Amino acid sequence: MKSRFSHSLGLKFLLYILLFSSLITLSFTALQIFFDLQSGKKQIERYLQHIHDSHIETLVHAVWIDDREAVMSHLKGISHLPDIEYLEISKGDVLLSSLGSPVSEQNIIREYPLLYTYNDQEYSLGILKAVATLENLHQLLLDRVLVILASEAVKTLLVSIFIFFIFYLVVGKHLHTLAEYTRTLNVDQLDIPPPLIRSFSTSKKDELAQLTFSINEMREGFSQSLQEPNRYHHHLEELVEERTREIQNAQQALKESETRFRGLSEAAFEGIIVSDKGKIIEVNKSMGEMFGYALPEFTGMPAIELVAPGLRKEVEEKILSGYELPYECSCLKKDGTLFPTEVHGKVFLYKGQQVRVTAVRDITARKQAEEEIKKLRGILPICASCKKIRDDKGYWNQIESYIQEHSEAEFSHGICQDCAKKLYPDLVDKDGNVK
Repeated sequence: MKSRFSHSLGLKFLLYILLFSSLITLSFTALQIFFDLQSGKKQIERYLQHIHDSHIETLVHAVWIDDREAVMSHLKGISHLPDIEYLEISKGDVLLSSLGSPVSEQNIIREYPLLYTYNDQEYSLGILKAVATLENLHQLLLDRVLVILASEAVKTLLVSIFIFFIFYLVVGKHLHTLAEYTRTLNVDQLDIPPPLIRSFSTSKKDELAQLTFSINEMREGFSQSLQEPNRYHHHLEELVEERTREIQNAQQALKESETRFRGLSEAAFEGIIVSDKGKIIEVNKSMGEMFGYALPEFTGMPAIELVAPGLRKEVEEKILSGYELPYECSCLKKDGTLFPTEVHGKVFLYKGQQVRVTAVRDITARKQAEEEIKKLRGILPICASCKKIRDDKGYWNQIESYIQEHSEAEFSHGICQDCAKKLYPDLVDKDGNVK
């Protein structure tokens, strides 16, 4: 029984009730004491006002005629008022009369001027100082607080204990029964319903009844699901086999694709780079021949290091943006030599992951041919008479010498028929044929 109650919801429920009740009690008690304190202060203020209304006039008359016995008699009468602990009459720094002693730290002080009118002229006879203590009020309120708190604590404790036992009888005991049932429930006992199922009406269900019926429905569901284990097991095996075949087919297709890709890359004249997130993971033989690296040296190398330093930022932007059109780029060999290339990159599925495959073609020969062609382009200055051509340095050269110097063409010399008739009229006829 002790173990059952030590961690029960009822104890937590009881604790919450006690805490909440204590908070409410303290709040209302503090509020009540505050109003009582204000009421007590107002009552003291009324006593002090009573001094002004009922005693000042006769006291002024006694002071005026210097009747000290009458003055002390009036002071004693005033001191009988509740909470008045000290009275004094002074004029300037001179103490004329006093009664009692001001010993309280918490008090209210009032001063009343003693004025006497004689022959239409007002005379100041001194000041009456009255000190009212607040300690009696504070002690009264403290006693009241203790009584209120003690009575409320007893009442709250009794009510909370009553609520706890009601909660245990209505809810806690049944929850414990359901907990024991679910703890001992196994496959061999699925035909046994919860012990409380017969205690509840199916038409009127409270929360505990809903929990009981839900546990029973769960039991029935488990029981039905276990009645056909073979069918579900067979279906599961079919799904596993089907999924396994799909994975095997996909792996085989991927392996064949990678094999074809590797064969094509090794047979290609261009250099092939396979990179992932900018890091080289594989190259073909042409890359090693083109850049002067051994193939293992490429693995893990940032692909951007193969680009001329001045173009790396531009090329990196193309890679990051997924640029897939061919473009020309100056690349850097291992020995530091720069050479022109044409680069063409695409995203490709390789070994089950998205990688960037880049083809690099050395276009040095093409660039040289283009430079040679450029040499013979443009306007050539030629003599209208002798047909010599002026070069870039201002010298006039024979046309065949200029062309041989600026191209790979070679000349063989002969003579046309018109020139033969002109130069050798005795050796050729009018048609230019040798006689």
